[in-house]
Amino acid sequence: MEPKENNISILIIEDDPEDQAMLETYLKNTHLTISGITMASTVAEAISYLRQQSYSLIFLDFFLPDSTGLEGYVKISKINSAIPVIILSGLSDTALSLKAISLGAQDFILKGEYDAPSLQKSVWYSIERKKNIESVKEISERHDIISKATNDIIWDWDLATDKVKWLGQGLKNYLCPNADLTNISDDFWVRGLHPEERKNVVNSLYETIAKGENSWEYDYRFLKNDATYAHVNSRGYIINNDAQKAIRMIGSIQDITARKNAELEIQKARIEAEEA
Repeated sequence: MEPKENNISILIIEDDPEDQAMLETYLKNTHLTISGITMASTVAEAISYLRQQSYSLIFLDFFLPDSTGLEGYVKISKINSAIPVIILSGLSDTALSLKAISLGAQDFILKGEYDAPSLQKSVWYSIERKKNIESVKEISERHDIISKATNDIIWDWDLATDKVKWLGQGLKNYLCPNADLTNISDDFWVRGLHPEERKNVVNSLYETIAKGENSWEYDYRFLKNDATYAHVNSRGYIINNDAQKAIRMIGSIQDITARKNAELEIQKARIEAEEA
């Protein structure tokens, strides 16, 4: 499958002329729409190119005249971390390649072990994977900014894996002071629902998804870390795939205790007035 992008520009950082020629030949024999291929023999030369323009993709050899191992990848990433990088690896460099991927590289190919189809697949995979990672990162940052501004809780529920990602400053009111926000237990939300309301709240959520609706909203009581219950409003928006199957739900939890207490005071005053 070919990347959706047209006019893919590629920067190859490789000092061996034979490897340069082989990679360029195979790239031109793919079905990729390549607008240009730039060759650099050193990291310094590559950085000078990167300061002048951006590229759709970078191929990077580990061992160059002015850098060895992960050093080159780190330097390139500091110039433009948004460009996906494919590592050009020897058989003895696989451990380094995996380390580079853990740091943010998208893929690696073994020198002399690739052909046009496998190269095309690697290019497509790297561009698409990088784009998806950046998209998720942008969404997470947006959620975090919103939660910090409002003191709400943001939740992102993957319906396929049944895993929920929790974000927001509001979590500090419901979790232990030293809780690991990156490793919140799967039953955190259900366990926090008031026992008298738990069944109705959960049923309402799943019925909304089953009916194919676009959103869900519910007011309920939620357990705080001081053993009291806050009145909260929770709302979520359902994301469907191309087959219109719900695959994800993103929402928020807002503390509305003050509003609820005010409503109860007004109701109490009204009753007392009527009795008088």
